[in-house]
Amino acid sequence: MHNLRKRRFFILTAAVLLVALVYSNTCNAYNIVSVKCSDIAPYNKALDGFKRSSQSKITEYTISEDRNENKTLIKRIKESSPDLILAIGLDSILNIESKFPNTPIVYCMIMNPENYSFSNRSNIYGVKLKVPIKDQIETLRLVMPDMKRLGVLYNPENTEKIIKESRKIFNQFDIDLESTIARSEKSVPYAFRKIINKIDALWLIPDETVVTNHSFKFFVLSAFANNLPLIAHSEKLVQAGALVALCPDYFDIGRQAAVMANEILSGVKVFLMQTANPESRNLIINLNTASRIGFHIPIEIVNSANKVFHSGLVIQ
Repeated sequence: MHNLRKRRFFILTAAVLLVALVYSNTCNAYNIVSVKCSDIAPYNKALDGFKRSSQSKITEYTISEDRNENKTLIKRIKESSPDLILAIGLDSILNIESKFPNTPIVYCMIMNPENYSFSNRSNIYGVKLKVPIKDQIETLRLVMPDMKRLGVLYNPENTEKIIKESRKIFNQFDIDLESTIARSEKSVPYAFRKIINKIDALWLIPDETVVTNHSFKFFVLSAFANNLPLIAHSEKLVQAGALVALCPDYFDIGRQAAVMANEILSGVKVFLMQTANPESRNLIINLNTASRIGFHIPIEIVNSANKVFHSGLVIQ
């Protein structure tokens, strides 16, 4: 009887190990290529998140500014016959979308994918870099409970859809959205002065015409001079002088992209959305800016923030 039990135990153990080995080999059999458009920290965090949640073989590439090098890169990717391509950043997917019409592509770290034709392709899925507007407003209400009028500058060619969507949502929260158009970087100061006396805070949306390195410095200096809170869309902008931002967690965006990739490769796409919102968000606060503009943020909100900047230091 003892020998029989012992034999059964070894057979069961061997079966479990065999199943685990087969599963591991199946996962690792997939050939995934990742393409970044730049070697910067946010993209690397997203890639780390993807790799942490994927058991497939991943070959990494970075897009070059040299066209000839990119042609060589595309050729190399085609020769490797990838089962799936991970595109990190806008330039990455713009470089590869038309060259791989039959290969599943998952993108991430792209702010407004709906503005580009690739978002309609049946073989392309992705995770947005943008937190839903309603979620942003609910968080802003906690930071600025008395806010009634929010200003925003935008270029209709870039972000008119965002403004239309935002206006409807802000109305639900009894907040007036004072929007003004800036069709070029040069027109930003004039557009800003048109609304400066009508607003309680300025919302910097991801509009490449409005928010540039040069214009952001103007916004920060103007905000300090007028005691005006700046609401941003990234940690980098808060660190540079904006008051607050609710932004996605880059590592978790990579994790979400990996979950998408796993579902696509396994053939299980019943509940898979073409485009997903980021599931994890980070509240970023700059207390030095709050002090400069005389703005009080409740201590419980500060304590709940994912990161707090003060005098150039990260204190949380």
